[in-house]
Amino acid sequence: MKRLFWFLIVVGSFATGIFGQQATPTPSSTPVPQVTPLFSLPNRIFINNPQVDNRTTVTPAQGLALRQIIVQRYAQPLYRKPTDEELASISPSAEILRQYKAFLARENTGVFKLVADAGCGENDRVVMATEKCLKYTMPGSGNSFSFRTGHYRIRHLADLMLAGENFRIPGIMMHGLMTKIGDVAIESVSLKTLGVDFLSEFKPASDFERAKAIEELVVTGLERDGFIFGRALAVKENSTYAMRVVAYDGKVLRAVPGAHYNEMDFDRRRDMIVAFRVVAKETDGSVTIVWIELRDVDSPKLKIPEGTSTLASSKN
Repeated sequence: MKRLFWFLIVVGSFATGIFGQQATPTPSSTPVPQVTPLFSLPNRIFINNPQVDNRTTVTPAQGLALRQIIVQRYAQPLYRKPTDEELASISPSAEILRQYKAFLARENTGVFKLVADAGCGENDRVVMATEKCLKYTMPGSGNSFSFRTGHYRIRHLADLMLAGENFRIPGIMMHGLMTKIGDVAIESVSLKTLGVDFLSEFKPASDFERAKAIEELVVTGLERDGFIFGRALAVKENSTYAMRVVAYDGKVLRAVPGAHYNEMDFDRRRDMIVAFRVVAKETDGSVTIVWIELRDVDSPKLKIPEGTSTLASSKN
């Protein structure tokens, strides 16, 4: 019975993450993306729209090549790695780097800083002109991070974001649970640490329809052995957290003018357990985090039925 309750709670949290995302508005129907007329290929062949004129007829191969060019130019920058200059603008303090030098020399560890949400990452295709947004120009604007890629990411592909005084798991198409395990040295955390062991026991389900049905029955949050598990937890300095993210492989269609693409092709969809510790909290609300990967395995593939919110969105 306890395992059934655990399954209901976790899958419900997962379903809420898929169907309750506000960062990805959903139109009432999904338009069929069309090749935009007058985009030129390298050999200067023009793609025509029969509704506009009949100048050119293209082969399927030429149409595919054009779509690839469009996606590479207009979509791929949304998922890029931060530049060295961008990372320098948000670098943790030299004191923290010295303090955790031995820890960071270990494999599968890292350190990063999250800044307060200034509204910079609300629209991934619009660059905000405020001073803070122009300072943090990487995807996610320094407010959201992916342990799976080891980089700052746009919010709905991230594993962790800073939302006021709370951490939140914002990613779509994923199970996401975290718990605070207390003032525990990050160097000592393992899969057997209390709190982490419970996360490692979770068996992800890959049936989307079942997850959708359980969503109606679920209660947010879970307490087990004195630990609270959820998609959002309060930020506390000198505290260590454990997180399980199961980022399902599947298909999420997005569109740019002239082409559509599967957004999951630009992400590293993995099943990971990590531990992270808040080692500094600044007066401006930013926090510095050191982390370690405890497990990294393939995640199941989740087939999203056509017509759901995850597939239908064509803008962020």
